[in-house]
Amino acid sequence: MIRNQAQVRAEKISYWHPHVQEWLLSGLKTKDYCAQADLNHDQFKYWQYQLAPESKKRPKKPARPSKPKLFCELKPLDAQPGFKAVELKVGNCYSVTLSGDFDHPLLLKLLTLLEGHSSC
Repeated sequence: MIRNQAQVRAEKISYWHPHVQEWLLSGLKTKDYCAQADLNHDQFKYWQYQLAPESKKRPKKPARPSKPKLFCELKPLDAQPGFKAVELKVGNCYSVTLSGDFDHPLLLKLLTLLEGHSSC
């Protein structure tokens, strides 16, 4: 008799579902349960996920609330002839003047730091 994919999956579900239920009642860590029941841990984790309700399949990490973006204004400065500079204003909190040869990675670090500590 040739089994189709649906039959094979149903057989696997009927095998793994009781193990997942027993594990839930055991209070053991998954690795400990699998060692005790002589199960492959990776396969157990796969079926644990497959058999979980959809609401449990979402990432466990809570979504980080996004910080409000600060208004940034860029305007060229004409301080001296031949000298090019830009003034960067972040809200009403910070003002940074950049010369034409500023360090891009350093600016990125500075803006990240200011955004994380801004109380404006």
